[in-house]
Amino acid sequence: MSMRGRGRMGMRNSHGGGRFNDRRQFQPHVPFDMVHCESAFPRVTEEVDDKALSEALVKRNQDLSPSATEQTAVTALVNKLQTAIDALIVAPNTFESAVVEEARAVGSYKKGTMITGHNVADVVIILRTLPTREAVIALGQRVLSDIRAATAETISLVPNDKGFNISNSEATVKCLISTIPPNLPKLEPDLHCKTFKPVL
Repeated sequence: MSMRGRGRMGMRNSHGGGRFNDRRQFQPHVPFDMVHCESAFPRVTEEVDDKALSEALVKRNQDLSPSATEQTAVTALVNKLQTAIDALIVAPNTFESAVVEEARAVGSYKKGTMITGHNVADVVIILRTLPTREAVIALGQRVLSDIRAATAETISLVPNDKGFNISNSEATVKCLISTIPPNLPKLEPDLHCKTFKPVL
C-alpha cells in the first residue's frame, strides 16, 4: 500500500507537480485579416486608376486655399488685435468700460480651413463683466485706437449685434463677444450683445 502511494506521488511530481504547476505559455490567436492574405483572394475586377481624380482634387484644393499673401494679411491683423487685447488684460485699470478675461481665435482661421477671397478671421473676446452694448462699443473703439497708434494702416471699426469688426484694406477680424459662465443667466436681450458660446 505504501509503495503504491509513493508511486502515485512520484508520478505527479515527475509531471511537474500537478495542475498547480501548469506553466503552459499562452498563445494568442491572430484575427483573420484579408490584407495579410491578399494573394489568396484575387481581385474580381481590375484596380481602378484614379490618378486623374486625385489630381483634380488636389488642384481644386489649391484653387480654394488662400494664397500666402492672404494668409499673411489675416494673421498680421489678428496679431495686432491680440496685442491690443493683451494690453487690456495685463492692465485692466486702463479701461473702465469692461474687463477682458481672454481672447482666442476660432473658426476657419483657427482650423486652417479658410477659403481664398474670404480673408476673415473670427476671434472670441471673453469678458469678465456683463457685455452691455455700450461696453462692447467702447471696447471696439479702444482696440481701434490702440491698433491705429501702432500702425500707419487705415483701420476701420464696424459694430454689430454680436460684437464688432476690425478691418483694413486686406483683411477683417470679426470680434465675437462672450462672457464668463456665471454671467450667462444675467444676460438680457435688450441690454446685452448676443454672446458667442465657443466650444473650448
